[in-house]
Amino acid sequence: MTLQLMRRAGAVAILAVGAVHLQQYLGAGYHVLPTIGPLFLLNAIAAGLVGVGLLMPIERLFGERRGERILGLLALGAVAIAVGSLIALLALWGTWLIHKGRLDRSKWFLRAGLGAVVTPFVMNTAGWLLTESGRQPWIVQGLMKTVNANSPSVSSLDIWISLIAFVLVYIALGAADLILMLRYSRKGLDPDDDPEGTGSATQTPTPVMSY
Repeated sequence: MTLQLMRRAGAVAILAVGAVHLQQYLGAGYHVLPTIGPLFLLNAIAAGLVGVGLLMPIERLFGERRGERILGLLALGAVAIAVGSLIALLALWGTWLIHKGRLDRSKWFLRAGLGAVVTPFVMNTAGWLLTESGRQPWIVQGLMKTVNANSPSVSSLDIWISLIAFVLVYIALGAADLILMLRYSRKGLDPDDDPEGTGSATQTPTPVMSY
């Protein structure tokens, strides 16, 4: 019962996201924009398809086992669309604040922007899982299955060595990135040089964000 409620709530939420995108495309004039406009329309169509799919009796149409797999793929698609929509809304919010000249003074936007750091990783991971799970059991559709795609010349030891090496490298890069971000965010920006002699009275101080 709880899963059904979550499923319906997710369907309503993703349909609402699609409705917002469609309203922006048709009512807010986004259809005239060469790149953003088609993206809003595609997101609206994809959100509609995912929402309808979540509401349909998938298990009765395709069987319980296959239906659960399809529902999992739909859920991953919903996550990717929803997170991408949040990023787009955040960008629109920032554009409006820039237009009003309040970008550096909006505490809520700065906090939201700080939290939005993880959204590209969530969206990318959801899309990756959707792609990898959706193409199973084929690695090349109709030609080769994933069970036959392993190379006999690569041993399990080689796989473990490369996996551990990649994990260690990414941990080191992530730690270095975190240390540098913390150091320079707490330090703040150095006073800019003023070669033209305009003075510092006309310059707007940049706020220091703390982590």
